[in-house]
Amino acid sequence: MAKHITNVLRGDRTLWSIYFLLVSISLIEVFSAGSSLSFKSGNYMMPLLSQGTFIFVGLAIIIVLTNCQVRRFRPLGLVGLALSALGLFLTWLLGDEVNGSSRWISIAGFNFQTSEFVKPFLITGVAALLTTFSNKKGKAARKIVLGTMFLFVGAICFFILLENFSTAVLVGATVGVMLAVSEVPWKWLGKILGTLIVIAVIFIACNSLLGCGPDRSSTWMARIERFGNTEASPIEQNRPDLVDLDRDGQESHAKIAIATSGFFGKGPGNSVQRDYLSQAYSDFIFAIIVEEFGLLGGSIVVALYLWMFYSCIRISRRCINPFPKYLIIGLGTLIVLQALINVSVATGIIPITGQNLPLISRGGSSMLATSMMFGMMLSVSRYARRKDPPKDFTKLTAEEQEEARIEADFASMEPIN
Repeated sequence: MAKHITNVLRGDRTLWSIYFLLVSISLIEVFSAGSSLSFKSGNYMMPLLSQGTFIFVGLAIIIVLTNCQVRRFRPLGLVGLALSALGLFLTWLLGDEVNGSSRWISIAGFNFQTSEFVKPFLITGVAALLTTFSNKKGKAARKIVLGTMFLFVGAICFFILLENFSTAVLVGATVGVMLAVSEVPWKWLGKILGTLIVIAVIFIACNSLLGCGPDRSSTWMARIERFGNTEASPIEQNRPDLVDLDRDGQESHAKIAIATSGFFGKGPGNSVQRDYLSQAYSDFIFAIIVEEFGLLGGSIVVALYLWMFYSCIRISRRCINPFPKYLIIGLGTLIVLQALINVSVATGIIPITGQNLPLISRGGSSMLATSMMFGMMLSVSRYARRKDPPKDFTKLTAEEQEEARIEADFASMEPIN
């Protein structure tokens, strides 16, 4: 039985362990935090069954992608960049408006949050272009590759920015990390950073002085202004009777959940604030985790994401070829950055962003998109060639010998330009 499971769940065992721990937490906490959904539907099992279905489909996606050779993702990423830009444009133009923003599009009766599925394609495309950049020798040719990359990334981030500021920043920061570990000269990176700063200043000035920013800009500014208010909150004053639940109920109840948790928490299913947080099962699920499992449980969740990032770095150091190295660094960075943003919002470190907790928060689009990224990370861990491959292949198992031959073939291939 164990052998059959090992044959199916291939790839880095650490990543698999982290995955199963996170989705197990997801089932427990979505079932607990989804009390409002159970009340509306009249079925208390609905949140659990819905989340379990998405996890099952996501697991199937992971298994399929884990068994795909990592080199096959490279052309897919280049095509995905163009399709991502087109998909975001159509969503902005024809998408369904939910909570004041057009982030969803309906296909065959199913609703998808386009920006979630853009993430894996964008990271894969950037990794492919950075690989092409590394293979080019001439300065002019390298500039063309870099310019092409920023044309696509800029267009994608622009359409994301129109409805979702935090996701645009998240994606941009991830691309920045990928550039930092690539072969792009630091002088060029400095020019890119300077250009982005100028664009950001112009955007803020136009929005503040001329009022010509996106429709969602007023919401962003209100959140930032409320967060930047230095006056002590009613919670900090120990005056819960002064809390304005219409204005800042989400932040206040999240702080109450964390403040009343203790070290070990109230126990699974014993959350009080889940009934007051409208997004207890998504944006603020970390606050419910801390309330039920205490500071110990919250620390373990954060440690799992950091452990994931460390594992991605460890795997990337084994990669001779640049594409799998850039790919796993980009995917790992995006998942962990998103998790840290969600934790920071729940603990009141940064303003509300709307980012959920990867592999834990309720949501089909997010679960499936993150599963795609996890599958590609496992593919890299399985097929990316090691820097110091064993000399005596006769000591390897049949499966390890097959993987070693695939890795050798991948290393001998001509680069795709």
